[in-house]
Amino acid sequence: MLELIFSSSIAQGGVMPNYIGGRSFQEIEVIEHGRSLSVRARVNIFKTGLGVRYDGGGMRQLVVPYWDNHHIHELLKNDRQPRYGSDTLVHQTLESLFSAIRQTYHILWGNYGVDFSRGAKGKLTEAIELLNQLNLAATGFRTGNFLEWINPFQAQITRLFDLVGTQPRDLYRKEVIAYGQRISCGRDSQGRVNPSALMSQITAAQPRLKKVLAHILAIEPRIIARQQALVSIVQYAEAVIEGARQFLSLLLENGRFREVSDFKTDQTRLDAALTFYRGQLALFDMSPYYCTFFIVSAEFKEAQQKMAVGQFSTTLQLLRRSHESLKLRAIRIELERLLLLLLFHQTVPRRHPLSLEAVAARLALQINHLEGVDETGFALPVRDEALANLRAAALRLESFSTLRHALSDGVFHDQMRLGVAQL
Repeated sequence: MLELIFSSSIAQGGVMPNYIGGRSFQEIEVIEHGRSLSVRARVNIFKTGLGVRYDGGGMRQLVVPYWDNHHIHELLKNDRQPRYGSDTLVHQTLESLFSAIRQTYHILWGNYGVDFSRGAKGKLTEAIELLNQLNLAATGFRTGNFLEWINPFQAQITRLFDLVGTQPRDLYRKEVIAYGQRISCGRDSQGRVNPSALMSQITAAQPRLKKVLAHILAIEPRIIARQQALVSIVQYAEAVIEGARQFLSLLLENGRFREVSDFKTDQTRLDAALTFYRGQLALFDMSPYYCTFFIVSAEFKEAQQKMAVGQFSTTLQLLRRSHESLKLRAIRIELERLLLLLLFHQTVPRRHPLSLEAVAARLALQINHLEGVDETGFALPVRDEALANLRAAALRLESFSTLRHALSDGVFHDQMRLGVAQL
């Protein structure tokens, strides 16, 4: 329903809002549940390839481009060189800004590795060095002590397979595995002990691995740029939320709104302020902000209309409701930040030290804030369901003696994520 209302309001107004990061729209291909869908999206946000879906399939979910798709897999399956172009570019749908941030973290730290001691970068550099060692081992066959050298040689081949992956999708990795399989017996195709033939195969494998590493190093800056864009959007949204929330807090406390209703000049200033915040809220068209920002903006507009005809009690009711909605957004941001901290600590605890007590305290604080939210007049109340899951997560957290045990518990993670997603 919100999608229809929003689309019709744009059509009537005739002007598309200047969304954060640009407003270039186009049809893109999205892979969803194994199916390919053509959807309309606002694309290339901040020139990072990020996009926002506009097809009604989700409340402004994010889309990110990738080439690791069924087109590429089909080409690789048939031993054909993949074409990394517009015909093979597809997009993956992500639920929100925060899930997109987590994805970039998994790619950079979990998949690629933050440095050359971990992740794909660490494995590939070790594999490249291992090929040099295999070359040295192959020279040992020249001494004639084949039985002495074959066992360590084959152990190194096995390690190479572990590092490269036994069933890789990447064409160059597949070629390296093929080279390894051909030389694993230590003999050439004629069954002879032929060190020169082995060394030529090993030498041919080296540039393949270097190309894989170069590909990762070329993509990595793009993922870093995407991550920074996502973080900046969240920080900007947080500033907008906090500014509007504090403005409403000051307006609603100690009868200040009643003073505004008594003076026409103050009403004019309030009207101008609400117009300003509506413009700020309209910058964001992506989950998890879209619904709240759209509703609050609509409430601000209605409040302006009611104030213009002297219906101050209704105006006050609308502004109070908006204030509570913004409080929920602020709580969601803090809980999402806590989830990110847990992920960082779990991945690299030395860089992101965190204690069980600190997590429990932060969670308890947000539960306390959430208990104070008044959802009177909300079309879709969310507080109670979210509270049930977050309280369950806090209770489960108390059962652990260390944070490491808590982070390895799937139930705790599920309760936290569900509670956060419900807000």
